[in-house]
Amino acid sequence: MHSYIINEQAIKINVASSFFLRLKGFLGKRPKKGDALLIVPCNQIHTFFMKEPIDVYYLNQEGEVVKYYPAVRPWRVLPPSFKTYMVLELGVGTLPVFSDGEKMLVWQE
Repeated sequence: MHSYIINEQAIKINVASSFFLRLKGFLGKRPKKGDALLIVPCNQIHTFFMKEPIDVYYLNQEGEVVKYYPAVRPWRVLPPSFKTYMVLELGVGTLPVFSDGEKMLVWQE
């Protein structure tokens, strides 16, 4: 688990960077407000087998918002994005809304 400062708020984020962890994600879980998972690298997600909606941010390599998808319900497929390098999945309401192009987090490999 890693800690990041997002919008002057410290948030703990689990990072899924291996094939297995990226594949698993939040599947079969009930993410709550405060739960966060950063999937790297990733440019598209689905919510098959999830039990609760999630907020989703597509981010580029600089940590800027490419696209925000609020409260994505289970059994949905979000579109791929070739501008996206990583995807942040969150329990609904974990963070305030960030606009497209806004810097959200700093990612270092």
